[in-house]
Amino acid sequence: MKEHLTETEAYLLGNMPEPERLLFEAKMLADPALQEAVQQQRRAFQMIRWYGRDLQRKRLSAIYDGLGEEFHFTITSIFK
Repeated sequence: MKEHLTETEAYLLGNMPEPERLLFEAKMLADPALQEAVQQQRRAFQMIRWYGRDLQRKRLSAIYDGLGEEFHFTITSIFK
């Protein structure tokens, strides 16, 4: 349901004012296709977050690997 994409994004991101949110939730109760569209968009957002986290983890790991053993020893000794 592409016509509801903007509404769905605002709903899932928490950017919808309460009266609009309540109306959207009522629409979802009455429209199983809209419920499914919201679920699909929720899954897409989750996959994007997971991908972003994985990408960030790889970047941080590369930075950490490039710092060297001496830096690692210094940092770990600070937090002991």
